[in-house]
Amino acid sequence: MFFTARVWLVWITCVLIARGSAANGKTKWPLNLPLAAKSSGMQGLCSVYSVDITVGRVGPLTLLVDTGSPAVVVHGDFGDAPEGSSNFLGTDGGAGSATIHYGGSTVSGDISRSQMCFTGGVCVKNFPVFELKQQDAAFSQLGLDGILGLGAASGEAVLSLKGMDETVMDGLASSGSGGSRVFGLYISPGGFFGSSMLSLGGYDSTKIIAGADLQYLPLAQPSTGRWELALQAVRLAPADGGAAEAVDLCQGKTDCRVLIDSGTAQVASAPQLNEALGFKVRTAQGDCVDIRAMPDIHLELAGGAIFKLGPEDYVLNREMCSLAFDDMSEKELARTKTLALILGEPFLRKFYAVFDQEQQRIGLAPSIASSGQQTKNEEHRQSGKEEHAAELRASFNAYLR
Repeated sequence: MFFTARVWLVWITCVLIARGSAANGKTKWPLNLPLAAKSSGMQGLCSVYSVDITVGRVGPLTLLVDTGSPAVVVHGDFGDAPEGSSNFLGTDGGAGSATIHYGGSTVSGDISRSQMCFTGGVCVKNFPVFELKQQDAAFSQLGLDGILGLGAASGEAVLSLKGMDETVMDGLASSGSGGSRVFGLYISPGGFFGSSMLSLGGYDSTKIIAGADLQYLPLAQPSTGRWELALQAVRLAPADGGAAEAVDLCQGKTDCRVLIDSGTAQVASAPQLNEALGFKVRTAQGDCVDIRAMPDIHLELAGGAIFKLGPEDYVLNREMCSLAFDDMSEKELARTKTLALILGEPFLRKFYAVFDQEQQRIGLAPSIASSGQQTKNEEHRQSGKEEHAAELRASFNAYLR
């Protein structure tokens, strides 16, 4: 390739500027971290998305990215980490007795403080880490080194774990590197749409489909420390454009919520949604109806904002008629009386999500991996109307001739 002297000069100048910025320790925000997807065995879905970090002298550690929990949980003993405190903080239950309960698993361990570093050289010093000592079979099946909890509040505030007094975003903001208490999450279907991405200290606007804007919704109750939004209604909209049918997930509750959770592989809900969908996607003989005849799901959230999932988003296997929905357990429903719906991977593949701890809100917009606000059903109806209009015009023009 031929370079002129001017081009070479510009190139060398840019390299020197870039090296100078790196030498000065300036971090470019957001910090974009590629996520690795791990198959769950559920066709069409991955159960976990992970990122590599280093804690103390140990790393890289591969951690599940989980917006549904507040703690950084890791295997190992990090009390002797450099530039970190080695003191055990303790819990109300005494040394070694701290316990965290997840949706389907339980872990126990100690709490200490250590340095935590992300790819790109960004480190948070003296950060509270839950050192995992015991785990059940469900947690072991993750096959990972722990969990990167990205909840909206600290483990001390949410789980009463004394000493877990910071969120990951708190740590980045207080590190002096300039990161804000905001992160973005992009889940890619793969291939053409690039890698899934966690953006810390901001968000990546290139992951939002052209022409779309983020729609910010306030957290339902910030004091819970969970990324929950008010759920106003759930409706099934027929593929032919007929009147939508309401599904009573909230069962008369005035405070009904949906959780945005990257640690959930599917959409978990109160059983009424699966029951209602079952009648729409299967024949009386139990066979799967044509996907083009399946309904859209309209989720009406805070302030009347509507987000739509089409069959292309929630059908995993057309032949087996398997859906990306799972009933919440009785224990989950009893423990979280206000929660009716958990939106995991199928929702996050369609909508880019921005989690804003500072202003206690979530921003949502169609991602570059989606076709926009419209579902396939809506696109087909629009296309049909346009074709019909073109036929009428052609008939009218023929009549005039």
